[in-house]
Amino acid sequence: MKRMMWFATIWLLFAVNFSAVTALSQEKLSDADKAKLAAASYELAKPGPEHKQLEALVGSWDLEIKFWMQPDNPL
Repeated sequence: MKRMMWFATIWLLFAVNFSAVTALSQEKLSDADKAKLAAASYELAKPGPEHKQLEALVGSWDLEIKFWMQPDNPL
């Protein structure tokens, strides 16, 4: 009985959360809201100060990589 109540509680919580997420994902956005989201995503996509730090690594690299499918068989 306790197991059944636990399962029912978990299922109910999942169903409520799933319904809320589904309802929010189906919300219609106005063109102005879509434009705001697009502008925000473009702003977030711009290179930041972290990219400046990575400039030292720009260039050509020669690599030799070895990998194998089984840990005990390095062929």
